[in-house]
Amino acid sequence: ITVDSNGKFSFIVKTVTQNPYILQLRRYDNPFFLMLINDAPNIIIEGDVLDKKSFSIKNSIVSNNILEMERFLEDQKVLFKEYAHKSDSIDNLETNNNHTIINDYHLKIDVLRIYTKKKLLDYYNTSTNFFIDWAVLGNIYYILNRSFEEGGIINIDKKELQQLINQSIKKYPHNNYLKLLKADIDNKLKH
Repeated sequence: ITVDSNGKFSFIVKTVTQNPYILQLRRYDNPFFLMLINDAPNIIIEGDVLDKKSFSIKNSIVSNNILEMERFLEDQKVLFKEYAHKSDSIDNLETNNNHTIINDYHLKIDVLRIYTKKKLLDYYNTSTNFFIDWAVLGNIYYILNRSFEEGGIINIDKKELQQLINQSIKKYPHNNYLKLLKADIDNKLKH
């Protein structure tokens, strides 16, 4: 895709079935991705490559739901890192000073994990499109695999994830994307 001097670009995809497209936008050392689902004709993307949060997607309900979910997860990761840093600092004070200090950041992290799970399950439970299920399940899987680095911003376990995948496959039995995700997750969970 060619971007003009004003930063505008366009592309056309002709297909009769819905498919996911990952649009990678890169400006200097600041790459980011937008997930697009061609669930409607004439999808319009607007935004500034230098400001990831400025992007909007018009005419695609599914792509908008996925973008909203991705932004929510990014915000949760930022909050988690902030809470974890403050919690570690308070824990270090307690260790170094032999004083008992109440660290409410442990509670804030627990609440953040519960809220993240609730919000992702809301996306999942209100979904009417298999790509939203796929995006929710893929994000949960990604978070579980990075749980030590991000502290697990969601309180969900692998068994719950497998149950959700099986529900989605029952809901959309002919969807290969969900079957591929299930196979990948089942393979990784064996190890």
